[in-house]
Amino acid sequence: MRSREKRVGLESLFPRPRSLAKLGGTTSASARVREQRAGDLGPEAYRLTVRDGSIELAFGSASGQRYAHQVLDQLRARSGEIPNCRIDDSPDFATRGYMLDVSRDRVPARACLERLVSRLSALRYNHLQLYIEHTFAYTGHEPVWRAASPLTANDVAWLDRLCSDHGIELAANQNTFGHMERWLRHEPYRMRAECPDGFEQAGRRRPPTALAPTPENAEFALSLLRELLPHFTSRRVNIGCDEVWELGQGASAAQVAARGKPAVFVEHLRRIAEPLLADGYQVQFWADMLQKAPEAAAPLADAGAVAAIWGYEAPSQVDLSRVDFDSMPESIREAAREYLTVSARGFGPRLESFAAAGFRTWLVPGTSGWNSLVGRHQNACGNLLDAVESGLAHGAEAVLVTEWGDNGHMQPPFATLPALAYGGGVTWCRASNGDLSDAALADAVSTLVGDESDHFGRSLIELGSIADTLGVMQANGAAFFYALVDAGLPVGPAVPSADAYANALARLDAAAALLASANPRVEDGALLVRESAHAAKLARHGLRTLAMRTGLGGVGAEELARERAALLEAQRDCWLSRSRPGGLADSLARFKATVASP
Repeated sequence: MRSREKRVGLESLFPRPRSLAKLGGTTSASARVREQRAGDLGPEAYRLTVRDGSIELAFGSASGQRYAHQVLDQLRARSGEIPNCRIDDSPDFATRGYMLDVSRDRVPARACLERLVSRLSALRYNHLQLYIEHTFAYTGHEPVWRAASPLTANDVAWLDRLCSDHGIELAANQNTFGHMERWLRHEPYRMRAECPDGFEQAGRRRPPTALAPTPENAEFALSLLRELLPHFTSRRVNIGCDEVWELGQGASAAQVAARGKPAVFVEHLRRIAEPLLADGYQVQFWADMLQKAPEAAAPLADAGAVAAIWGYEAPSQVDLSRVDFDSMPESIREAAREYLTVSARGFGPRLESFAAAGFRTWLVPGTSGWNSLVGRHQNACGNLLDAVESGLAHGAEAVLVTEWGDNGHMQPPFATLPALAYGGGVTWCRASNGDLSDAALADAVSTLVGDESDHFGRSLIELGSIADTLGVMQANGAAFFYALVDAGLPVGPAVPSADAYANALARLDAAAALLASANPRVEDGALLVRESAHAAKLARHGLRTLAMRTGLGGVGAEELARERAALLEAQRDCWLSRSRPGGLADSLARFKATVASP
């Protein structure tokens, strides 16, 4: 077992600095630090010189000063001496963001948000968004949010102050067009829908999800934003507008037939964005609806709107030869082929097309935590690296790392700490952090939570590798997750070989055993281990359910039913340790609906 003393040193700094020169010898950790602002350094840059018994710190702004002190704290840890060195450091991207979904059932408690902000700061993130659909307590809209344990104006004001204290900008994020199903299920909101009686998608009847593109609905969306925005000091806002699936199938059918879907979409997007732009806000929108025709929104590009280009598959992980498209229902075959083909190309082509249309751009990769229980580590790192390299090559302004909560947000809040850490490092400086080994990343995660054994970081990375061990291509999630949860897909999880299944189960059990010996020495350390161990048990249950359902055998329905009862109770306990109660019943119902009759 490696000790913390051996791990802490110049080679173990995280994020790794852009430039580091060893000067030989050491200086006392208690030496006085002489600090000054330097006009030749950028806003977040710093220069740290340790030699001849002195420590000199130059910085370009308060953020640079903060990051330099974080480095000093790492160098001082468990040692009375600091290696003499010179560090020159600065970021690749001025904005390095993180977005957390708080609308797919799980709304974090304040203590959880406090932990998140502290860890984001340590990993050099400087921007945070909480993705909202229905989970803010809007005045007069109680039926929509009453059961969700929503964020309040006081919560946002508290979080805004907390973020500011940690050098992080908190920006508003409220979807305003698609993904409004939690509103449209209630009267009288249903009549605002594009398809009030629902619509057909991928061979299934779905309830309404999108607002109709009308001036009245644009004003409705703006009324929500005008109530939300004053609680933020930031002048940035993400208005969503992604995945407006049923556009043209209902209220706007005649318009779309006459003018085309891009024109109708852009007209409504402008109704929402332009008043905010006129008020001095930087307006972001999800770019997927325009990825085939970004030039259709040229007026918004001219006005300074930001296209947030999302994608969540690592090009290196997409192998189209492993996908059996012919076995898919015809209703989704072409959509699946297009999604994976675009993913295989990475961010570059999409970024080029939006830049050519004059848009400012942000790139939006993910942690791959959703639909996985324990993460998809290799996919996350490949996805993040592709975003950073594409952004540097084509002039993106920022990278926004995302954690979604699709299908009940069953993964624990910190299940993807390795991906979060890698995202922080690679968006800070690709040259020094892009090629981090899993061992170095495990070091960084374990150090972040004070685990001297290093077992915590290693176990999370190993758990996050189980999905790849199965050797099957399953986009946007892990096969063992889809074996447990009805995700609204007309196709089941991919089928691994018997050998791959046995190997995955053995590796999962080994990772769980390693996790049991971890000892994070932070206030929530015991909870980190407990909820991660529970997620591993859920993943194991998913593997065993997958084996039974795909004919690999060895597991009986009665045994799985007994497991299920205990797992549901443990999931409830873990959830309530970090998150508010609203949404818990809905999340558990997704789990019970499919496992109840294996």
